[in-house]
Amino acid sequence: GDITNFDGSSGECIYGITFADENFNNKHSKPGTLSMINFGPNTNNSQFFITYIGLPFFDDTYVVLGEISSGMDVMHAIMNQGSVTGRPKTDIMIVECGTTNEN
Repeated sequence: GDITNFDGSSGECIYGITFADENFNNKHSKPGTLSMINFGPNTNNSQFFITYIGLPFFDDTYVVLGEISSGMDVMHAIMNQGSVTGRPKTDIMIVECGTTNEN
């Protein structure tokens, strides 16, 4: 998210403008993978992306944070709002999201 400009143009987060790569243990092997956007090694920020197909060529470049555990139908609905310009046809907001604890 963009907590500075609120329009997607910034990526500053609670750790500062950028922060280091954690690891590349998890892979972009399937749809629904959640990863950090970066502009080179150790330049992660608060921006992220979710894959809609496996993208193995992103492995060892973008840090995987997690994956969609339920609601792939929502991801498909978001995908249907895509356009040739890359800008969604309508505004898309993620609300009431959270984290899960794995034991």
